[in-house]
Amino acid sequence: MKDKPEVPEEINKIVDKVLAYRPKPKTKAAKKRKRKKTALEKQSKPAQ
Repeated sequence: MKDKPEVPEEINKIVDKVLAYRPKPKTKAAKKRKRKKTALEKQSKPAQ
């Protein structure tokens, strides 16, 4: 089997950004889930 071609680091960074993109929530339920998630994240982080 052939080895994978070497991919430049810059391209890997771009691909990571593109694949990590999530559109902003538009529906009421999606917005509610987003608020709930951020509230839980804030609560779980220790105060610095």
